[in-house]
Amino acid sequence: MILWLVKKRSVYSAAKIVVTVYPVIASFWLAIETDTIAKSTKLISSSIFNPTKYSIDFETLFFWIFAIFWVLLFNYILSYEKRDRLERTEKLVGSIHHIPNINAYKYYPDLYDEVQKILFENEESLIATSSNDDVAIDDVANQIKKVLKCIVKLTGYFSRVENTKYGANIMLLFSPKTDSYLVDKIKNSLHFSEGKNINSLLAVLHMPEELVINNDGFSAFSLPVPYKTRINGCRVALPGAPFAALNGDMYLETKRKLMDDLMDFDKLTKNEIEEYFNKGQGKSINSFASFRIGTSKRPIGILNLDCSEPYLLGGDEEFYPTFYTLLYPLMKSMSNHIDRFASLYKINLLNSNK
Repeated sequence: MILWLVKKRSVYSAAKIVVTVYPVIASFWLAIETDTIAKSTKLISSSIFNPTKYSIDFETLFFWIFAIFWVLLFNYILSYEKRDRLERTEKLVGSIHHIPNINAYKYYPDLYDEVQKILFENEESLIATSSNDDVAIDDVANQIKKVLKCIVKLTGYFSRVENTKYGANIMLLFSPKTDSYLVDKIKNSLHFSEGKNINSLLAVLHMPEELVINNDGFSAFSLPVPYKTRINGCRVALPGAPFAALNGDMYLETKRKLMDDLMDFDKLTKNEIEEYFNKGQGKSINSFASFRIGTSKRPIGILNLDCSEPYLLGGDEEFYPTFYTLLYPLMKSMSNHIDRFASLYKINLLNSNK
């Protein structure tokens, strides 16, 4: 019967049933055989000191064996429940440490309202200054940077590491086919593209200095975007912004993860990327995430978030969809402003003598 219970339920459940049922059976047993069990117990006790008078009464022997068995089962149940309580406590503590800061939910409505206020409170003044491209582009850039600061604030709620520094930037998307003159203007800032023909690319991502926050010393920066993420099973889109431009998003928790994602690239590209993250502009970056702004059919640009510590969004994988759900409305809100900035930036590039 016990074996059947073990198969059908858990050992713990079977033990609880035995521990519950046995005292009832033992009570009936004692009620019927009290004198016999008492006498036999005395004989067994006396035989310990005088073995020659030892006499076995199997009924009494089974009674005490089951009694001892009951005590062992009872101790097992106590230890199991204690262990179970400890595991539940550990899971609870783990859950507390692996959920975003409650402020991410508490203050998100205020954060969202702040973004709307930043983007739309000076709409009339922007329209009024739209005839002056230099003034307009600076105003739009300042609005976008204020929104980036709000996004960085939101990102900070997802990491529990103290003294963590976050950065953010926006990369614009230029097409070699429709923006060929502009691509020629920014080709000197193109990184990790050795041996690649610009005209063979789907797009070039360009990071203007005007759309960078919390990363002092970052200069204009461009990255190649191929037509596919993989060719013949090998990755051809660089991790980060280029991959996000094609796939929608990408999260790299650590530098090690980044290096693992470079296995399919040529040695020269890998060395250049390692140099960038170990000694170059990206040496203070230990994790980052990239998100496409716009749709796959009409991408506007890429939002990049970086962190001075590993695990930009904390160590729990469940954080990522939660973060993206909160981030998406903010990105969508500023998409028109990024589009406007891109148009003005292109005009300035065309008019420059660089």
